[in-house]
Amino acid sequence: MIKVPVLNNKGLEIETMELPKEVFGVTPNLDLIAQYIRAYQVNQTQGTHKTKTRSEVNGGGKKPWKQKHTGRARTGSSRSPVWVGGGISHGPIPYTKRISLNKTQKRGALVSALSLVHNEKNLLVLDTINFDNIKTKGAVEVLKNLKIEKKALFVISSQKETAERFKVLRSFRNIPNITVCDSRAINAYEISNVTTTILEKNVINELCKL
Repeated sequence: MIKVPVLNNKGLEIETMELPKEVFGVTPNLDLIAQYIRAYQVNQTQGTHKTKTRSEVNGGGKKPWKQKHTGRARTGSSRSPVWVGGGISHGPIPYTKRISLNKTQKRGALVSALSLVHNEKNLLVLDTINFDNIKTKGAVEVLKNLKIEKKALFVISSQKETAERFKVLRSFRNIPNITVCDSRAINAYEISNVTTTILEKNVINELCKL
């Protein structure tokens, strides 16, 4: 059995709950986590950067000067890569480097990341997190009560009302090194990129259904 304390916004333990072993008690697959992180980072690039070759830039239709008897080097176009305003040789072109992972791999990486965080005792469970108003001061107070001083990820329930979710997101927005997402957006990269992961109590059941 995996039991963890459930805290409130003041950092006080109010109850104890059991975590599902199939999500938080598996043997972490570090290779799968690394594979997911690589795929996530590669897929962030759009691959749309582009430069024009000598055949795509404007001008250059006329030979700048005759071939011989000018005392200057031979040239056939003012849009040669060696000319100012000319095309770019061997420049970047649009490409697709996306790395695809199937659903089983994504879930395996997420479960491994969650189990690793729990094993390293960097996992906290909150009863709930709500703010009456959008105030960074309230979010800072929560961090202070939970004794969070390094990078952290707050995972809120996807069932939370839109207005409540908006208040939480906006309250933490201006605090550096703090990320907030709901249970539908949680992934192995976000978990591995922080020191502490904080889950709302309702998120535990939602993770079992992913």
